[in-house]
Amino acid sequence: MQFNVHALDAQQQVIALSLEAGSEADARGMAEGRGLTVFSIEGKRQALGVPRVRRGAAFKTSLFSIELLSLLEAGLNLVEALQTLAEKDTAGERQQVLGGLVASIHRGEPFSKAVAAFPEHFSPLYVATIKASERTGNVKEALSRFIAYQEELERVKKKVVSASIYPAILVIVGTLVLGFLMFYVVPRFAQVYEDMAGTLPFFSQLLLAFGSFVGKHGFFLFSAFILG
Repeated sequence: MQFNVHALDAQQQVIALSLEAGSEADARGMAEGRGLTVFSIEGKRQALGVPRVRRGAAFKTSLFSIELLSLLEAGLNLVEALQTLAEKDTAGERQQVLGGLVASIHRGEPFSKAVAAFPEHFSPLYVATIKASERTGNVKEALSRFIAYQEELERVKKKVVSASIYPAILVIVGTLVLGFLMFYVVPRFAQVYEDMAGTLPFFSQLLLAFGSFVGKHGFFLFSAFILG
């Protein structure tokens, strides 16, 4: 599988590589073996016989935070890191957001105000975290906390989804079984025991009466159930 790797060389210049590797970790190891500081790796898949159409990348806040933190830890300041990320993409939503952030910083606006201008990508929590870090001068710590928070949130979401699948399957199967009994089995038994209705217990008679009613009006009941 091919990986698009963006990294910094010894002169703090952005290097773009396309590496063939078995996994993302292998691609990172190959790049670091060349003395590069990796800040972004993206897998590249292409179907055989289908031309690859290049599109502008969508902006992902979590990926942006990870890349920005990597550049800051590599020794770049905030302006240099944002410019490096902006130069990596030449079109699409990602370029628009990064270009807007760089322009705001060049106008002398604080980073928190720059990200607040894009509320569709940066939540109030993100803005508040960056604003608090500006008072202490430690943006890297704020980004690390946000990344850890996002990872924990994703982990909890996956757990909730996994825990909900089994009960949902039980509800669906139970509904199908109940529907089969009510709309098919009970009406058939109602016809068989119709002559014995006087000798059956009250609740059995009630069930058979319900089965007879369903048998006569099953289509309308089923339609009402589906539409409801």
